Amino acid sequence: MSKRATIAVVALAVLGAGIAALVLLNRARPSRTVKVGYLPIVAHLPLFVALEQGYFEREGVAVQPIKLGFKDFTTALVTGDVDVLAPNGFPAIFALEVQQGGRFKIFCPGCEISKKDGTVSAILVPKDSELSTLSQLKGKRIGAISPTQVLLVRLVVRSVGLQPDDVTIIQLDRSVASQALASKRIDALFALDPMATTLLTKGVARLVEGNLRAKYVFDPYWAGAAMTTADFVRSRPDAASRTMRAFDAAVEYIRANETKAKRLLLKHVPLDEEAAAEVDVYYFYKSTEKVDLAKMQELADLLSQYEIVKGKVDVKEMYLSTAPP
Repeated sequence: MSKRATIAVVALAVLGAGIAALVLLNRARPSRTVKVGYLPIVAHLPLFVALEQGYFEREGVAVQPIKLGFKDFTTALVTGDVDVLAPNGFPAIFALEVQQGGRFKIFCPGCEISKKDGTVSAILVPKDSELSTLSQLKGKRIGAISPTQVLLVRLVVRSVGLQPDDVTIIQLDRSVASQALASKRIDALFALDPMATTLLTKGVARLVEGNLRAKYVFDPYWAGAAMTTADFVRSRPDAASRTMRAFDAAVEYIRANETKAKRLLLKHVPLDEEAAAEVDVYYFYKSTEKVDLAKMQELADLLSQYEIVKGKVDVKEMYLSTAPP
């Protein structure tokens, strides 16, 4: 081979190696930005952990967290302003699926389990109240914040031997619920964390019983899940997979380091240090783990039965999982 030909071969080899290196470099670099909507609430802890621990960067995903308001939270996904929502409540998820069937997918579900003294959901009474058991709620006024919570209170009191008519359930706006309990305009309040823990740590309320949904409705009680669209998964499968893996890593961290994980709430959620340390968190599942979809479907059917969700959904069709069948 001539010297000129040898130089040409070497040059081509170097060029090929350079192209290969660029391909590998581009694969390692973050993909196009994934916009993730969130609220300043405890349920969005997996997102906060993934952001603070660098799990998105490790997966090569450039995430743009977008803080939303309660009123426009789900709307942002519908309009395409975000690609993913941090864990959203199932009533809202199922309602969207009924309206636009087949458009939405869910992952990283969180549930309440029937462990002792949990405050993920709770019945609270004023600190000086004489009430100490659920059965003593007969003839009392119980506050609840949403139609779903009103239904849950009815199911709970029925499970402890009372009839729904034995209590008066008052649906309150979130902004006045705490004051209604403190001023004793209601005798008890059905509250979710962090409201429950905040009222307890401030000395406003006393716990009658906690983790009611898991004890008296479904165990586990599936509260919600992260949410995206079928179009995002279909058009950007690599970004979707990497995003799910980052959430999976966050779930692992929360399980292994719950105290440290909850301290991260101080940066994102309006809680003081005592409330952040005491607040109860959902038990989240990774995409690699099997979940009790039958119980999740039971919840969907219950919400449909009582017309909180105006139609039926197929949970299996919505669920994104990398777990083996």
